[in-house]
Amino acid sequence: MYHMNPTAEQTSFRAIAVVALLFSVGMIATAPAASAQAGNNSTIALDNQTSNGTTVTIESVTLPEGGFISVHNESLTPPQNETIGSIIGVTDYLDAGTHRDLEVVLDRPISHNQTVIAKAARDTNGNQTFDVRRSQGFQDTAYSSNGSAVTDRATIQIQNATSFANNSTVTLRNQSTAGTNVTVRSVTVPEGGFVVIHGSALLPPKNQTIDSIRGISGYLDPGVHQNITVELNETIDENTTLIAAPYRDTNNNQTFEYAASEGANDTPYRPNGSSALISQANVSINESARESLQSDTESSGGNANASASSGPQMLELLVLAAVLVGVYLYLKVT
Repeated sequence: MYHMNPTAEQTSFRAIAVVALLFSVGMIATAPAASAQAGNNSTIALDNQTSNGTTVTIESVTLPEGGFISVHNESLTPPQNETIGSIIGVTDYLDAGTHRDLEVVLDRPISHNQTVIAKAARDTNGNQTFDVRRSQGFQDTAYSSNGSAVTDRATIQIQNATSFANNSTVTLRNQSTAGTNVTVRSVTVPEGGFVVIHGSALLPPKNQTIDSIRGISGYLDPGVHQNITVELNETIDENTTLIAAPYRDTNNNQTFEYAASEGANDTPYRPNGSSALISQANVSINESARESLQSDTESSGGNANASASSGPQMLELLVLAAVLVGVYLYLKVT
């Protein structure tokens, strides 16, 4: 039987085909491994420090997949092991990577020297919101190393402690907006609750406490909150007066039910038993911001789906292309 020896060109094609196939297999095999390895390299460093009791500074933290830093009091540790009730402060969402000198504003300020614990947490549901409390610990779980949560502890020495009154406070400043939301400069809710935006019908002589509601924040943990953006139920089309008011969460379900209960639940904070606490401001319409918002909304309709779907599919497309090239070259020379 006659056997044809492969030409140099055929040999080259076969080599290229083998390399392409190996490349595609390598991408499939190594991508998950790299992700798993990255998840095990979280670190956190918290040094002893002085504070007025309202903030804690994290020296450094590495979050391979992004997430949050939660600060806990000593009830996190045995015998109490309060993973949720011990939380006294949380960072905003942090991108993947290393972060240094992070100042964490405490939701529950501390007034005496004590040990606190900083914990690195994942963003397990990818919504960039810390959901440990609301999910009862099932979401945004801690990074782990050797089977233990990634944490560090330090002693906080209190100097010039800030005094926090039990009374609620709220500040709404004059501002311009596209008409879809307003920003509350600050609010203090000692027992947790909500900040609600009302229209001018809240004021005398109408005094409409329910029908005047224009927007409601999400649930706010006990403490001081700043720069809270409240989405409005309906877009405002002209300059107007809006009022911000803090409300309690009287039934502790973290859902605003003042209107649904016709005023029976989630009542307003009333310092010293006085009338409801409010802050009013003039809100003007920024036409440039509105036009920009409308333009972004129209243009994002067609692009959003494409952008959202293209990212996750990129790896699969590269692998498929490599496989097809390998098969094509192999068939060509056989």
